Amino acid sequence: MMGVTVAKADGAGVLFVCGIGGFLGFASACMLSALDRFVPVYSKTTDRPALYGAGVGTAVGAVVGPKANLGRYMIEALNPSLPEMDFGFPLGVLAGVLIGSFFGAITFSLAAKLRRLSK
Repeated sequence: MMGVTVAKADGAGVLFVCGIGGFLGFASACMLSALDRFVPVYSKTTDRPALYGAGVGTAVGAVVGPKANLGRYMIEALNPSLPEMDFGFPLGVLAGVLIGSFFGAITFSLAAKLRRLSK
């Protein structure tokens, strides 16, 4: 999405961002599989409350991000020459989704663990 948002007419930005994402995803998968052979770091169960929290945080962040003018802050931080009228909304959605999913996953996971401990 970031590549589509800031790409020029030729689409090279989209290919560049997709290539970086694919490379980082592949490198992370290789690193984690090698790490798992030596140090088993994964648990046998999935943290479902964290997944639900990430989903809720994504939905809430996509709505709240543009309304909180997060796009303006991203434009100021990343590329001040971008016109806010054109790029403020998509960058606000992107920032809201990233922040919302992160904090939603942490909040729901901690709440579920505290609830289990209190029983």
